[in-house]
Amino acid sequence: MKIYLGHAISGLDYKSVEEYYTETNSYLTALGYEVLHPMTAKGTLCTEKVFKSSGYTLPVTTDKAITRRDIWMVLRSDITYINFEGTVEKSAGMIAELTAGYITPTVHTIITLPKDNIHYHAFILQMADIVFDSHDETLDYLLKLIRKEL
Repeated sequence: MKIYLGHAISGLDYKSVEEYYTETNSYLTALGYEVLHPMTAKGTLCTEKVFKSSGYTLPVTTDKAITRRDIWMVLRSDITYINFEGTVEKSAGMIAELTAGYITPTVHTIITLPKDNIHYHAFILQMADIVFDSHDETLDYLLKLIRKEL
């Protein structure tokens, strides 16, 4: 089963973003998921002290390349998991990824959205099939889902 991971990038440093995706990818891969995420093949950004939301010039990091590839990965997935925990600024990218999953009938949309998060909004809540308060709760659900547990 393919899962797309979306998480905060803008406003964060490379190390914290890379750690989140590495840890979550490792956990889900061990469960049997095929994981897709926006940081794949983006090691060239390792010198970023704080990610910005646009303006990169390398071929795989241009605004168009990032947008098209991330949406392409969402559309290839069975599940889109958007984790809004840890966001430091509003993320149009995560909202776009969630929207792409939402309008694709074959994609199951799951979000982690704490009530005090800047993204807590009716549109975001309604585009998610399931809303969890914490990343750990979401991972527990994904474990049960892949194992087909009750």
